Amino acid sequence: MNIRKGLVVAAVVVAVTSMLGSVAMAHHARSAYSEEDVTLEGVVVGYSWRNPHVQIAFDVTDENGKTETWRGELSAVTSMIAAGMNRNTYKPGDQIRVEARTAISGEPFAVLGTLWKDGEKILDGAYRLETR
Repeated sequence: MNIRKGLVVAAVVVAVTSMLGSVAMAHHARSAYSEEDVTLEGVVVGYSWRNPHVQIAFDVTDENGKTETWRGELSAVTSMIAAGMNRNTYKPGDQIRVEARTAISGEPFAVLGTLWKDGEKILDGAYRLETR
C-alpha cells in the first residue's frame, strides 16, 4: 500500500510541476506585441522598480501637440541590475528615448528594448535579458 501511495504522490507532483511550467511560459509570451521596433521619445512621469517587471511611464507628444502616456515594461529587477540599471536610473522629468515593440492592440504599452536618458544610451536591447 505504501508503494501505491508513493506513486500517486509522485504522479501528482509531476502533474502540478508540468502545469506550473506552462503558466510561467505563458506569462513571458510576446505574442501581444509587434515584431517591429519603433522609436518613441518623451518625458518620464513614473518609474516602478519592482518585480515581476520594471516599468517606465513616459509622456509622448505627437506632431499635433497631443500628449499620450505610454507604459513600457522591462525585465525583472535582478536582470536590470545585471544590465547596469538601478532604482535611480530614471526619475520624473528625465528625457527618454526607447526602441520598443508596441502592443498590437493599439494601447500605449510596449516592451522596451534599447533605452536612452538625456541622449545617453542606458541599455542596449532589453529583449535579450529575458533569457536570464
